[in-house]
Amino acid sequence: MEAGERSSEACEVRVAGFWRRLAAFLVDVALLGVVGLLLGMVLHDAFMRLGVWGRLLGFAIALLYFGVGDSALAGGQTLGKRLLGVRVCDLRGHALPPARAVARYVIVGVPYFLDGVPVDWSNYGLAVALPVGLIVVGLLSCIAYLLVFNRKTRRSVQDLATGSVVVRSGNGVLPPVPPLWAGHAVVLALLLAASAAGPWLAHREFPFGPLRPLLAMQRGIEAQPGVRFASVMQGEQNFWSSASGWRAGHLITTRVLLAGRPPSFDAVADRAARTVLAAEPNLPADTEVNVIVAYGYDIGISSSWRSRQAARSVAAWRARLGRGM
Repeated sequence: MEAGERSSEACEVRVAGFWRRLAAFLVDVALLGVVGLLLGMVLHDAFMRLGVWGRLLGFAIALLYFGVGDSALAGGQTLGKRLLGVRVCDLRGHALPPARAVARYVIVGVPYFLDGVPVDWSNYGLAVALPVGLIVVGLLSCIAYLLVFNRKTRRSVQDLATGSVVVRSGNGVLPPVPPLWAGHAVVLALLLAASAAGPWLAHREFPFGPLRPLLAMQRGIEAQPGVRFASVMQGEQNFWSSASGWRAGHLITTRVLLAGRPPSFDAVADRAARTVLAAEPNLPADTEVNVIVAYGYDIGISSSWRSRQAARSVAAWRARLGRGM
C-alpha cells in the first residue's frame, strides 16, 4: 500500500508556487518590454500622437500574447511559463480554450493598463471615479492579496473567475481543488470597500480641503496650450547649508506632459510656474517650485520620455517672471 500510495502521489499535478509564478510573469513582462522597445524605435512619433490611447495598444499586444500563450493553442504556457515549468489549466487539468484565456488576462490587464492612463478621473465625477477606483485599486489589491495569502491553491481573482489554476508542468492527475476560504472572501470585500472610499471622500471634498490650491494649479496648467496632462504634489524637503545646518523647506513639484516637443521648454516651465504662484500667492519665498516638462509616449509595455527640469525658489521664480508675481 505504501508503494502504491507513493506512486499515486508521484502522478499528481502540483499547484505552482508563488515565486515560480512571479518569475514566469517577470520573464513575460520583459519579453513584452523588448517588443514594445523595438516598436517604439520605429514608431516613436506615431506612439506619441496616440496620447492616452497608447496604453490601449499595449493592452492589445499583451492580450494577444497571454490570450494565445495561456490557452490550448500553446499548451497553456507563455514563454515565461514554459521556461519556469508551469502552465495554466482548468480544474480538470485541461488547457483553457482561447476565449477563457483571454477573459483570464482581461481581469489582470485592464486594471494594470488603466492605472497608468494620465487622466484625472475625479474631473469626470463620482460616476466615473468610483468604478475606476474599484477596478484599479480594488481589483489589483484583491489579485495581489490572493496570490500571496491563498497559499493552498494560489488561485487569484482571474483564476476564480475563469475556473483555472496554475500548476507545475508535466503529466498527471490534478487533485480536487478546494474552494476559497470564507475568510479570504471577507478580506476581499474589505479591500473593495476601502478602494471605493477614496473616490467617495475626494468627491465629498472632505477632508481634502487643503488640497484645493493644488487642484487649481493642476487644472490651470492643463488648460495651457499643448499640455496633455499635469500633476502637482507638495511636501517637505530637508537640506543643509554651511551657515544654518539642516533645515526643512516646503516643496511643490509639478509634472507637465506635453502632446509633442515644445518650441521652448523654458516657456512651458515659466507658464506652469506662473500658474502655481497665482494659485497660491502667499507661498513663503524660500519654497522650492520644481517644474518637470516631459513629452514622449507610454504604451504600457514600454515607454520613452524626454524631459527637462527647472527648480527655483518662489523668490527666484518671481524675479524671473517679473511684474505681477
